[in-house]
Amino acid sequence: TIFALNASDGSVESAFAQGTFVAPHGLYCDPSGFLWATDVHLHQVFKIDPATREVLLAIGIRARRGNDHRHFDAPTDVVVDMETGEAFISDGYGN
Repeated sequence: TIFALNASDGSVESAFAQGTFVAPHGLYCDPSGFLWATDVHLHQVFKIDPATREVLLAIGIRARRGNDHRHFDAPTDVVVDMETGEAFISDGYGN
């Protein structure tokens, strides 16, 4: 679950993506305002539109670790290049 908090007092304003994650690890807001989340147990990376609360993209094979071009092994973080839009993903613990 991702919680949207009030910046002034820290109260929870909304929650979304319930049931999407097993063990969420990283959360990043890219220059276009999209959220990127990693899950180290599902071995996936998710791109989420915070306005619609919709998962736009799921990268990696769900719950299948690996070390080829289709799999992650516990991805931990994402950063998106402001100029190119290219996403860089750290594949944390296994690769």
